[in-house]
Amino acid sequence: MEPLVEDAAAGSTGESRSARLRRLPTASTLRRLAATLGLTAAVLSVLLHLTVRDAVWPLSAAFYALPCWVAVAGAAFGALLLRRSRRRKAAAAFAAALLVWCLLKDVRPFTSPPTPDADADRFTLMMWNPFFGRMGWDRVAETIEAADADVVCMVEGGPRKPKAMDRWRRDLPMYTPTHCGYAFC
Repeated sequence: MEPLVEDAAAGSTGESRSARLRRLPTASTLRRLAATLGLTAAVLSVLLHLTVRDAVWPLSAAFYALPCWVAVAGAAFGALLLRRSRRRKAAAAFAAALLVWCLLKDVRPFTSPPTPDADADRFTLMMWNPFFGRMGWDRVAETIEAADADVVCMVEGGPRKPKAMDRWRRDLPMYTPTHCGYAFC
């Protein structure tokens, strides 16, 4: 009698190759999964754009990774992959609504652009990232003073603490520091 030799491909269960292949996802299952992923990306993008945008740190990466056109593409992709006509029509209507929303979201149809006024006062704006004072806060203050801008907006302009605010009031008395991102007027 020959020793029992297990087929390495069959595994320890003795399952045949055709039985293993039947357990693989079918094209229909993969299509439904892809449609679900596309529609989910579209819904997430719309929710992020209409609610928190990039205000919450963990969601800001998703906000920028899912711009408006990704929402339209995801919804259209989902609509193309769905088999049932009612779901396909709903997904296609969602994609069309998203396309219209994306095209119109930055359009202000009832406002006209401002007309330049020759007598209007002009002001200068300085926007700067001093990178938490790596060059030294004294040099930061000197640079701001030398720029002589009407409004100074700094990103990473130091901690929002009373001591830092006192330093800005002392070093730059011609400006009024604020707490929202350090804008000096």
